[in-house]
Order: sequence, then C-alpha cells, then structure tokens
Amino acid sequence: MLDDFRCLDNSMFYNRMSDYKIEEDEKNYIIEMDMPGVKKEDLEVGIKENILSIYAERKKEDKTENKESVVVSKYEQSFNISAKGIDVDNIQANLDNGVLKITLPKKEEVKFEKKIEIA
Repeated sequence: MLDDFRCLDNSMFYNRMSDYKIEEDEKNYIIEMDMPGVKKEDLEVGIKENILSIYAERKKEDKTENKESVVVSKYEQSFNISAKGIDVDNIQANLDNGVLKITLPKKEEVKFEKKIEIA
C-alpha cells in the first residue's frame, strides 16, 4: 500500500541531504525526513493537484563584508497522494531538531457519495 505513495519519488537532488521514511497507522500516513541544517524559513511544503511537494535549502552565512546567506544545498521531493484518500485540509508539518514530520490524515471511508432512497 505505501509503495503507491512513492510513485512520484523521482527526487530532484542538487545535493543529497535528506532520507525519508513513510509509516502508516489506522488514522494517518506519516512522512519523516532528515533535514539537517535546514531552518524553518528555508523550507516549503505544499500541495498542488494532489502532489505533495517539499522544497528545502540549506544556507550558511557568508563571511564577507555584506554578510549575505549562501545556499549550500537544495532539495526537492514530490509525492503523489491522489489515490490515498487523504484529508488535505488537515495535513500538518513540523520541523524539530532537523527532522521534518508530515502527518497526512486519512479521510474517513464513505460507503457512498450519495445514498439513493429506495421507493
């Protein structure tokens, strides 16, 4: 079942900086990704057309006079979530100690979209 999640797992690596694992329980899918050195403000997670996309940059301070940040590495990953029955309005993401955790709640199964009255 989880292998279907990975069907868009053709990551675009500029520099490899993240490993991930996907777990499933009865209420959620959980994606955990290692993001060492990535700050919250340098991380984007979003959904467009049932594609969950993650983009991150790892930066370091330039030691020159202008003190601008220099991008050291970039990471981009996408997951196709269209066939998973995910409640996209309640997805949560948390970055803690270099680990990004994305919780994708499952929609409750509905037997019918519309129940038809029998005359």
